[in-house]
Amino acid sequence: AGYAAIYAFNILYSNFLVLIGVEFGNSGNESSLREIVKIYPIISLVIFGIIGPFVEEITYRIGLFSFFKRINRVLAYVVTIIIFTLIHFTFKQETIINELLNVPYYAFAAITFCFLYDKFGFASSMYAHAFNNIIDIITVIILNNMA
Repeated sequence: AGYAAIYAFNILYSNFLVLIGVEFGNSGNESSLREIVKIYPIISLVIFGIIGPFVEEITYRIGLFSFFKRINRVLAYVVTIIIFTLIHFTFKQETIINELLNVPYYAFAAITFCFLYDKFGFASSMYAHAFNNIIDIITVIILNNMA
């Protein structure tokens, strides 16, 4: 369900940008990931599909979210969402507008993972995060093999 929510948001947001005539591309983070997947597909699947989400969920949900939740639940959501989104952001002047247009993708994913962690625990956010990344990587692998 978490992955489905992220996927649905991504489709709606992308279609909205197209509808209003905004041209955008992949974020710097996504572009870098796609280049690495082209060269090392299987290793990428393990690192970015399993290890990366596991480490991020431990860091951002168990560590950061849990720490701030002891102070205030809303603060935990806000801080974790902002930091998670910013780590996926590339701070380059020439791509800043494209990066800003991609912020909602990462922010919505962060909201979803925080909600899943808060309501259902670590396994739920971890599985949704890993599934999201694995599907993205498999899509890139398939598209590369079709080209």
